[in-house]
Amino acid sequence: MAKKRKISEGQTKFVHLAGDLSQGAAIDRTSTRERVLVPARRIDAGEIVFRVRAGIPEINIVAGDLLIVERRETGHAATGELVVVMVHGRAFIGHWWLKHGERALLDDELAAVTDDEAMEILGAVTLILRWH
Repeated sequence: MAKKRKISEGQTKFVHLAGDLSQGAAIDRTSTRERVLVPARRIDAGEIVFRVRAGIPEINIVAGDLLIVERRETGHAATGELVVVMVHGRAFIGHWWLKHGERALLDDELAAVTDDEAMEILGAVTLILRWH
């Protein structure tokens, strides 16, 4: 059985939230002044942190999870990568799919979360933190 490692204070740092995410809703930016504790070695300069407001069981994300997101200014992601996309001002989280002329955001069962032509990749999720 895997042993849980305790993270000491020197191994963590406080970062500001970029906002709260809910599947299919606008990013709630009222939390941007709030700071959250993350493992210092797990976040790089330029990455942003979102808190998940409502669980998304289709991709095994629960309410309260923190998502460390690597911005993708170029709008590119690898097929299968977990990403945050924006569609008409609303955020969606899922696996990017770009093959055989298809472009979609999928859940863990490969069902379409959205395939709207207006999808723009905000960034790739590099880590899901579940402190609770």
